[in-house]
Amino acid sequence: MNVRLGIVLFAVLSLLAGCAGSSGVTPPPVTPFAALQATISVKPTKLNVPQGASATVTVSEVNYTGTFTAKSRGKDACKGIATYAPAQGKGPKLKVKFTGTQPGSCTIAFSDASKHVAKLPVTVLAVPLDYVYVVNFNSNDVAQYAFNSDATMKALAPNYKLPSTCVNPDAIALAPAGDLAFISCYASGSVLALKINPADHTLGASTISPAPVPSPLDAIAPASGAPNALYVDGGGASTGTLAAFTYTPNSLTALGTYSVPGPYPDELAFNTDTQGNSTLYVASPFDPVTGCPNSYSSGAIERWSQDAAGHLAAETSFPVCASFYNVANVGGTLFWAGPSSWGGFSLSTNAPVPMPSVPWSAGQGPGYNPDALNAVLSQTKPSARAEALHGEIFSVAAQDGEIYIQTRLSNGFWSHVTVPQSGGLPGDGGNCTHVDPPLHRFGKKNESITWICWSFSGDYLLITGEDETGSRIYGLGKIPIGSAPAGQALFPVRQP
Repeated sequence: MNVRLGIVLFAVLSLLAGCAGSSGVTPPPVTPFAALQATISVKPTKLNVPQGASATVTVSEVNYTGTFTAKSRGKDACKGIATYAPAQGKGPKLKVKFTGTQPGSCTIAFSDASKHVAKLPVTVLAVPLDYVYVVNFNSNDVAQYAFNSDATMKALAPNYKLPSTCVNPDAIALAPAGDLAFISCYASGSVLALKINPADHTLGASTISPAPVPSPLDAIAPASGAPNALYVDGGGASTGTLAAFTYTPNSLTALGTYSVPGPYPDELAFNTDTQGNSTLYVASPFDPVTGCPNSYSSGAIERWSQDAAGHLAAETSFPVCASFYNVANVGGTLFWAGPSSWGGFSLSTNAPVPMPSVPWSAGQGPGYNPDALNAVLSQTKPSARAEALHGEIFSVAAQDGEIYIQTRLSNGFWSHVTVPQSGGLPGDGGNCTHVDPPLHRFGKKNESITWICWSFSGDYLLITGEDETGSRIYGLGKIPIGSAPAGQALFPVRQP
């Protein structure tokens, strides 16, 4: 009986197998076990986010309703480089927002409850803090750079070659809107206007015709006072000249030409007081003066009041009684500097400000360069934290290859920090920028750079970083800038 039953069952099964084969139906393939395991997907697979900006990534896993967890540890940790939120969330899809805080690279690991892991490489890209333009006296061109939040300076484009109508550029001034650059062309006896591309901040030709100014030296386009005003000084050995203009994106119109009592006027400064009164200041090293307590009989700061249209009227100058060529307005305090002297004068109290002794040796201070003395505004990096600096700052590039940074203290006095600029040559100009919170170069988290300074050394731009006190100094670069760099201008992207 059992044998017969086995034979019957075998026959039935064989018949069924034969029917299935003849019907053309194929059994489903066997799925390997590995293919059934869950996998975490992260899109995008790599994240590049500019400093101060945010981007979102999507973490997902098919049919997963548990919790995703994000972690970043070890040498590739994102602490100080990027923030992300939320750090946990439910599947099957989770959106995580990343914000770049400091240039650098790191990695985030996303895991599920079954300990499956997917890693996301994150790079925070540096962004421009300032745009720097330098005119080169001999090569007749303009270097154009971005100073970035990773403490580097990178060329925006090759040097802009000036037209034949501009020979021996000596200074450059930027319109407050950042759309025009004005260049004093010393040998050509003119001022040239260039346009600035709003997309990439590179220089280009404008439709504005050059305007005549005899042997122009410095130029200034004030951010206060009469709108769209431009002033250029120059002249020869007999008398100085001060030219006033008003401008639009397509025109440059003369407002008047004025005589400066002394020959060879140099750096210009501008101030608008709390009552709205605006004044142009001119460093006039050979302006005759009387009543000096020393043997000097020349050297004064010319004062010119400005009306609502931008015209100027001469006011009483005040004597410096020293050899000087440079003047700058720093938050309502007027400073001047020369080879053996410096000083300060409060425009609000009409009184000298307390100053430390001259920090450089006799004859080694800033010379006849229109940008050896500069006001430096504090600014913040692009981050969630934004705090103003404790005071206004100005910097001086001295002839002995050093930059001197003066900072106003809470007691009203000024202190200075000396920043060596190795290789500096006599007559060089320089500038600094100050950022808060401090910068860190890629892979240099132990550095704390709050000052970036540069100075001209022959045909190079020397770049130095230092901490708040100047006690730690870092060489950041030496850039071939052009032949005989002279004037320079800085356009800040971010200000406090």
